[in-house]
Amino acid sequence: MNRPVFIGEHATIEAAAAAMAGAVQDWARASSEPVSSVRWEAEVPDTDPLAWLHHHPHLIRMYCSNRERLLQIAAIGVADMLRFKDDATDLHAALDAIFSRLDELPEGVRYYGGMRFHDHGLATDSSWQRFGRVRFVVPSLELIRDDRRSRLCANIVLSDGWRRDVDMLLALLKRVVTPPALPAAHLPMPLNRINLPDRERWEVMMQRALQLLTEGPLEKIVLARRCVFDFGEPLNPMALLQRLREATPDSFHFCFNYGDEIAFIGATPERLYQRHGAHVLSEALAGTRPRGATEEDDRWLESELLASAKERSEHRLVADAITSTLRELGGEVDRHAAPEVLKLSHVQHLRTLIRCTLPRPVSDADLLLALHPTPAVGGLPKADASRHIAELEPFDRGWYAAPIGWAMRDQVEFAVAIRCALVEGSRLALFSGAGIMPASDPEQEWREIESKIGNFLRILTT
Repeated sequence: MNRPVFIGEHATIEAAAAAMAGAVQDWARASSEPVSSVRWEAEVPDTDPLAWLHHHPHLIRMYCSNRERLLQIAAIGVADMLRFKDDATDLHAALDAIFSRLDELPEGVRYYGGMRFHDHGLATDSSWQRFGRVRFVVPSLELIRDDRRSRLCANIVLSDGWRRDVDMLLALLKRVVTPPALPAAHLPMPLNRINLPDRERWEVMMQRALQLLTEGPLEKIVLARRCVFDFGEPLNPMALLQRLREATPDSFHFCFNYGDEIAFIGATPERLYQRHGAHVLSEALAGTRPRGATEEDDRWLESELLASAKERSEHRLVADAITSTLRELGGEVDRHAAPEVLKLSHVQHLRTLIRCTLPRPVSDADLLLALHPTPAVGGLPKADASRHIAELEPFDRGWYAAPIGWAMRDQVEFAVAIRCALVEGSRLALFSGAGIMPASDPEQEWREIESKIGNFLRILTT
């Protein structure tokens, strides 16, 4: 097994970067034609990865942290990129190529990325073009903070241009410094707003959805809105991410910054699945209430959520669908008998934890495509709901509500990209959806999404 090269523990990040640069140069000089990709790791003093990322600008920047904050990763540059943008490409084959490639790379290497919600899109919507249908990146440099230590890591993935990649990595290492503390994130207020759909179009969408639910076989469909805000000046994706992390400490945080002016950021509470070897952890997250202003209010809202027949029915659809999917893959499933309440900083959700042991080899491409989209962001039946979403929504979801995360050789973590925003220069697009059931009321669902968008915008700008 190709293991990473450990180059010691260092008193500063600068010292680690200098030692790593020397190791990279030695490796490059040792052979005119290397035979394998290489990863270098060095222990460094505890460092905030987001501060490090904020202080090291690059055309490609990525950030991921799990909900428990036990793992935070900042990454810059490209050692390897697998991007599929041709709709004729078989999606399973594309994902399988990405996950299978990890077997050829050193232990510890991660691909970071995501994919589109579905294959249907609007040809006139160019917002998501840089992201591609599927895009995963092995970064040149990573700063990883876990529950034990901080590490600076560097990657070279062999290709015909490996010497150029070495030069680019050395240039990055020369610029690495210990970052100062994050400054306060001051953001402008929006100047105007465009709703897609507008209020009238939403009413039409809802009536059509309710008709489909009545006619069958559709049991549930999630309809979303895209609200675009113009700020009149360029937005800093790192400042937006900082504000999100401060306001939502109990969420998965992510940022895929592909170029100076475009980034996809979010703070999602929803795990799609986590895999360690044959062991898979997923969860159903559906059914929502706000947090109360007082402890008494909070307890009342919690009890009202647990007692709501509509919320429990919608939650059960999600939990049953995930359970059924894992069993169809041959898994031995252990599911909590009743949902619990997951309390986050601004909302509380019904959650059911679902664990599974896979008795036979199941690829991550199989798992990803079997689980996505869950009824929490798509509907039931899955294929019918996805098709009708594409027909009804007047925008391309892109990576919204799709799987985002990272994969290494024997571990994978994917979240569902909700509570998210697409940054394009001075414009910010927020996405939010609502689960539509036969008893849903168009006005109530509009207000629910409006509340979600308003809360998210306040987190970013106040």
